[in-house]
Amino acid sequence: CAEAVGARKKVLDITKEYTAVRTQFGKAIGDNQVIQHFLVDMFTAAEEAKALTDMTTMRLAEGAENASLLVSAMKAKVGEAARFVGAKGVQLHGGIGMTDEYTIGHYFKRLMAIDMMFGDSRFHLNRFADAI
Repeated sequence: CAEAVGARKKVLDITKEYTAVRTQFGKAIGDNQVIQHFLVDMFTAAEEAKALTDMTTMRLAEGAENASLLVSAMKAKVGEAARFVGAKGVQLHGGIGMTDEYTIGHYFKRLMAIDMMFGDSRFHLNRFADAI
């Protein structure tokens, strides 16, 4: 989950930089309000998952009794945010996003692999729901 937090941050940084320099119709695509909303949504999803990861890590370090429940909640949120941020990052890059020459596609693939490890976000969401 911590690796996914870092990868999402990198996807967001690369995407913000790309939208600031990519021009269309004589202005940066990042000036478009819809693109700005996408970036804010990506930031919000990334920060929510980061906060949950930080909180879960602290609770586990304190010896929380419901460790598996906390980890499932964290994994579900982190996987959901990884998929959203990664997909939006690739989408905002257009066709270049999934080429082997550009890094955003590599981060997206890594985020998808992290989501699938040890059970994907749906598995952990169901596990969390069953436990409460």
